[in-house]
Amino acid sequence: MKKYLFVLVLLLTLSLFINDNVFAGDSDYLPGGKNYISNENLTYVDDQDYLYTTNNILVKPDSNYTLSLPMDFLTSRFLTVTISFYNNETFVTELSIEIVEFNQNSTQEGNGYYSFYVYHDCNYLRLEFDNADFPMDFTADEEIIGMQLEEGTSGTNYETYIQGTMIDTESPYFQSSGSIISYIDQPITATEIKDSLVAIDGIDGDVSENIVIVDDQYTEFMNTIGSYQIVFSVSDSSSNTTEITIPIEVIDVLEPVFSDIGVIQAVYPNAYTVEDILGMLSASDNYDGDISSEITLVEENYTINADQVGTYELTFTVSDSSNNSTNYTQVVEVIDVEDPVIDGISEIHTGYQTYVSESEIKDQLTITDNYDDVIDLVIVTEANTYKNNSDTIGNYSVTFSVTDSSGNKTEKAIEMIVIDSIGPMIYFDLSYIQVYADTVMELPDFGELLTKSNELDSSKKYLITVKYDSYTKHANMPGTYHLSLQFEDEVGEMIEKDLEIRVIDRGVDDIYIAQENEDIGFFEKAKDYLITGGISLVLVISNVLWFIILKKK
Repeated sequence: MKKYLFVLVLLLTLSLFINDNVFAGDSDYLPGGKNYISNENLTYVDDQDYLYTTNNILVKPDSNYTLSLPMDFLTSRFLTVTISFYNNETFVTELSIEIVEFNQNSTQEGNGYYSFYVYHDCNYLRLEFDNADFPMDFTADEEIIGMQLEEGTSGTNYETYIQGTMIDTESPYFQSSGSIISYIDQPITATEIKDSLVAIDGIDGDVSENIVIVDDQYTEFMNTIGSYQIVFSVSDSSSNTTEITIPIEVIDVLEPVFSDIGVIQAVYPNAYTVEDILGMLSASDNYDGDISSEITLVEENYTINADQVGTYELTFTVSDSSNNSTNYTQVVEVIDVEDPVIDGISEIHTGYQTYVSESEIKDQLTITDNYDDVIDLVIVTEANTYKNNSDTIGNYSVTFSVTDSSGNKTEKAIEMIVIDSIGPMIYFDLSYIQVYADTVMELPDFGELLTKSNELDSSKKYLITVKYDSYTKHANMPGTYHLSLQFEDEVGEMIEKDLEIRVIDRGVDDIYIAQENEDIGFFEKAKDYLITGGISLVLVISNVLWFIILKKK
């Protein structure tokens, strides 16, 4: 941090001339009276109506002055007064005044005055009167009554110029000294304060090098906030001495600093409280140290939206012991990282003569998400190797996916098993059964079918009640029938199933060959009847043969 050294004054040199033509004279000294304008220091150019001060006039920096003019000057409508300011011989700036800008002098009838300020870096000035058009010829012997330059902000009665004296009877003085501000993180030293002071003497000029420290109550406490003072003294060559007390305020102007923890992510449905976030924050101060306990909430829009995915802000503030404060904005991002869930069937068995559409498969799936409503979720098809191979025996797959509003994605592959449709039935939908006309399905068969497809719990026993049946009486007739069954388990829980049964004729090629480890079909279930029928047939034939033999005898 840049040190702020308050330069309290600038050097005033009283003994230099304005240019090579300037000679030592009364204008090099302050007047003995109040009027700074000497008649001998004026030059008038008659043919140009131009009046000016021959030598620049010594004045005091940081002071107000008033220029008064007599009525003869004020009657010239085109008169322009120019005041040029110098720092020794160096031109600084100028001020141009129209005659209408002069105020009527309340203390001197018929005169006008104009007040101006001499800046701290100026110690000489030059007066010029152009287009004067004076009603009389001006000579060096004439005194212009009413023309006066004096200290202050208003004109007073005219006084003839009095020559100044070289005798130094006044002590030097410190220019514009005031309070010093010292910053706690980089304090100013007593030596630096002394070097910033400027002392001026009426005769010796700049005597700043003579400044000494008389009493220092600051240096010991320069690293502690508070008010202190240093007493300085300066003497001129005549042993005139002046003391000045400089008050010093040690302050802390640096704001506290928050530690930046970056964006906080709140994973839905988890949420943070304001106290949770406060516990994550920390702040420190250059003077007070750790002030994390002073952090307070200003405003926030997070807690009321903690269950909504989005980005929110909390604004905190912290102040140090000097009331320097800092605001900090903490961003909280509510995110959903959990994938949707696809439930339902994992495989479907279907005959090669029957095509199962994607919409029919989707109907067997359910989707859920921890954040999004189901109505906003859409199942889309990612891949389908079954579609172009539905008439070819083999294993294929249809892959579906669901993506939620946060971009979380879940995929589920349904295995499509295409089989030879020769057999007692082909089951390829939870509510659609295809069976041959020469095979009759009974109630236990339907229960076993629903159990194998996980529609019923295999660990439970069910009481089956028929609510509607258009199939049983027409089991051997091709057509489409309906069967509504009610299943009641041991604890009385009811499950209803509405089934569509399509009865078809067996084709010439529809020969079902049971393979090892295959599920038992209806022919297998009818084995006992076939064996019994076979035995009976054998008995009948044997009796017939026995009867024929006996008859021949």
